Amino acid sequence: MSEGLHFRRVPGLRAVDLTLSTRTVDLGGELLAYPGMLITRTVNGRPVAEEWLPVGDDPTEADDEHVIQRLHAALCWQHGTANNATRPGA
Repeated sequence: MSEGLHFRRVPGLRAVDLTLSTRTVDLGGELLAYPGMLITRTVNGRPVAEEWLPVGDDPTEADDEHVIQRLHAALCWQHGTANNATRPGA
């Protein structure tokens, strides 16, 4: 289920979409819902990779650093920088 923020930063050949969403897991009849961010990489409007990052109400500094690193990697991929030009999941 998607909710809240959804935007495309830069239209074009390569683009990164960010969607805040909630994932639900059935634990034998008990439903557990937790928030996250879906990073979708597209080429010519077609998805080529998706990465879902859990985000919680009380993240640690390590959690924040991980999200920053993954967003940085996605934006580098979008702009074709050397380290991420050929690795959609990087």
